[in-house]
Amino acid sequence: MLAKGEVAVPQGDSSCQWLRLPANSPWAGKKLSEVDLLSQYGVQVRAIRREGKFTRWPDGTTNLQEGDRLLLCGGFYELGLMQRTASPPVPQPALKLPFVTAQVSEKLFSD
Repeated sequence: MLAKGEVAVPQGDSSCQWLRLPANSPWAGKKLSEVDLLSQYGVQVRAIRREGKFTRWPDGTTNLQEGDRLLLCGGFYELGLMQRTASPPVPQPALKLPFVTAQVSEKLFSD
């Protein structure tokens, strides 16, 4: 069941999107004022959904937690940047390739 709530969305060349904070997000465990999305990126957090509750216009004292769903509003480019910043890719283990040695015949290099 989704949390219910209303919030104003921008018009024009701005947009809003929901973003879920994953466990590896650098924002998880920080206050909204520490992340400071508005001054750094020009993006506003208009609402937060957490554990079935909907908070409109959260203030800077709000702690962000893993699993929070943030309604981010701003320019299209900035929202894409926020997606990559808040949800960094999970590092994949290096692929181990077998090391093969071969003998080289000197006949290949002689005239």
